[in-house]
Amino acid sequence: MTSQSKLYISDDFRPERTKNFILLLQIRERDFSFAVVYQKELQVYGKNYPLNELLAPQELSDYLSQEYNKVIIGIEPQVFTILPKSLHKDELDVQVSRFLDVNEHEKVYRQSLNDDNFIFFKDGNQMVPQITARYKYYHICFFYKGWIKAISETEANWQNFYIDVQPDAVHLLYFKNNKLRFYNRLSYENTHELVYFVALTLSELQINPVNIKLMLSGEVSLNDETIRALSEYFPKIEINALSLLSRLPQQLTIQEALSLSALNLCA
Repeated sequence: MTSQSKLYISDDFRPERTKNFILLLQIRERDFSFAVVYQKELQVYGKNYPLNELLAPQELSDYLSQEYNKVIIGIEPQVFTILPKSLHKDELDVQVSRFLDVNEHEKVYRQSLNDDNFIFFKDGNQMVPQITARYKYYHICFFYKGWIKAISETEANWQNFYIDVQPDAVHLLYFKNNKLRFYNRLSYENTHELVYFVALTLSELQINPVNIKLMLSGEVSLNDETIRALSEYFPKIEINALSLLSRLPQQLTIQEALSLSALNLCA
């Protein structure tokens, strides 16, 4: 599945003011998305652009080649390993990294995912050094750390199962007793596979679909193909209305902007 590029520019955006702004970057295997924010105001939003535009900006030069107050670079790896902090020892880092199939040119990151877990991941396309050379102040993190943090800080009843739908991958998240119980990223080719992965995960977690509500974000909307397919098996489905920005343009939904805007929580 693919998704077309999208670009929104606020009438208030001025390139000469970017020293006061924050640039959020989401780097995926084949494309990237970005947002320019000032406090909680969205200045620029770009989605699903080819990686060569990030390395050598042309069309997006006015937004990617400026000096920013801070740049937060979120890497969305295909493979990662989560390790409870209670089990972690520094001497285990090399062994854990082997699960990532790292070659000699790839950098492995170990970061705190939340209070209880570390996450290990790698810069698979080796773009980060080229990107960070452009910016003076930057921070690198696991992209979905912000999404996980935003949900954990607002989750009230712990009876929800969170799903973020992207063009070729779905991210699944579940908390139990105020603790992260499950997180994973799964690649899918069609809606049937997405539904299967959700059903399989709930089965492995021993969760009755009747007792859980699916909270969806990402590239999904009410009564679209994804929700219609899920509703055949799951009676409780809701669009995640969590918003981290004060206002959004008409062409951008709250659920679509959630994961990228949550990257600001990683600073």
